[in-house]
Formats: sequence, structure tokens, C-alpha cells
Amino acid sequence: LTGFALPALFVALVGVIYAIDNVFPYGEFTPFQLLVPTTATLAAGLLGLIGYSTVSGIDTLTGMPTLDVSGTLGSAKFAIAWPCAGIESLLIFTAVALMFLKRLNISWKAKISYFVVGAVVTYFINVMRIATIFTIGVQFGVNSNEVDMFHFYYGPLYAMAWIVTYPIIILASTSTWQRIRKPQPKPLNPV
Repeated sequence: LTGFALPALFVALVGVIYAIDNVFPYGEFTPFQLLVPTTATLAAGLLGLIGYSTVSGIDTLTGMPTLDVSGTLGSAKFAIAWPCAGIESLLIFTAVALMFLKRLNISWKAKISYFVVGAVVTYFINVMRIATIFTIGVQFGVNSNEVDMFHFYYGPLYAMAWIVTYPIIILASTSTWQRIRKPQPKPLNPV
């Protein structure tokens, strides 16, 4: 049973996330909404860097942060709820990273470092995903099929691809580091 504790936790976590999102839709679960304003601000900054004008606000009906983004092709305005802000991806990353790092034979400091770096990258990947939704919305319209397809199907692949790739990056970097740190044998002195 102890060997399957983390996979069982992962399955339970996905079920709990799904239940919370359905019982409290549209950002009503306020503990998870705490990261949303920061995510919206970072997405607005990223969109500004690539040339879009952004105006931040709060939706008066839902209380969710909104971004109104405009560019040469048009404009798009969306409210951002916690599932869109990367909370789900961070929870899934946490479960996967804990399962992976638990069995890895490295120091606790290294495990914590790998976890923190992975969590930060996971969060910023979701910021990029939100920025991409807005750029698609500006180009094709907020109610377009392209926005829906990216939002529900292709966008989540950003984080999932990272979460699957990150353990491979960890294995490659630890293997490289061990080869670098491995003491080289001293040459024999000829007599």
C-alpha cells in the first residue's frame, strides 16, 4: 500500500480539483483565486512586451480579474478564474514531482531546488498560456472556435508537456552533475 500512496494521492487530487471546479464554478472557490491577480498582471506584462495594449479590471458580476487586450487585429476581453491561472497545473506538478523526487537518490537540498524551479516554470508556462489565449482571441474573436479549441484542448498541453519533460531534464542534469563531480583517478607515476 505504501508503494501506491503517491499515485493514489494523485488520483484523489485530480478528483478533488474536478469536484471543486464543478461545485464552485467561475472562480467562486476563493482560496484558489489568490494567485489569479498575480497571474493576470504577469500575463498583461507579457502581452505588453509583445506589443499589445492591456487594461486590467475586475468583473462586476463575478469579482474575477479581467484583462482587456487590444492590438492591430482587434481586441479580446476575458475574465480569469483559478483553473485558467495555473492552479490545477501547479497541483498536478506537485503530485508528479513528489512521486518522482521521492525515489531519486539525491540530497534534500537538490530535491527542494528542483521542486522550486519546476513550480516556478510551471507557473510561468501558465502565464504564457493565458497570453496565448488572448492573442488568439484578438486575432480570431473571443467567441471563436480557435479560442475554445486552444483553451480547452491545446493550452493545457503547455503545462502537461513541461510536467512530463521536467523529470527527464532532472535525470539528465543529475547524471551530468555526477559525472562532473566524480573524482578522476590519479595517473600512475612511471618509475
